[in-house]
Amino acid sequence: RVLFRSKVAGLMNEAFLKVDESCSIVRETCAPEECKAFLKATAPIAGGIVMDVLEPIYDEYPELKPANWDGD
Repeated sequence: RVLFRSKVAGLMNEAFLKVDESCSIVRETCAPEECKAFLKATAPIAGGIVMDVLEPIYDEYPELKPANWDGD
């Protein structure tokens, strides 16, 4: 079960990082209104990954939590 959670957490963390990377690209290249619309659309995706998937896994299996997860 821990191995399953570890794989899921790894994949979801990668997905979160891809969303975050796409937001950075949009911030650097798009007009403010386009950027605002993109961030509005992607915020629920990133938030869902973190709050609905990763946090519950890390709460149950703290050993899976990345070292810098809490901003340390």
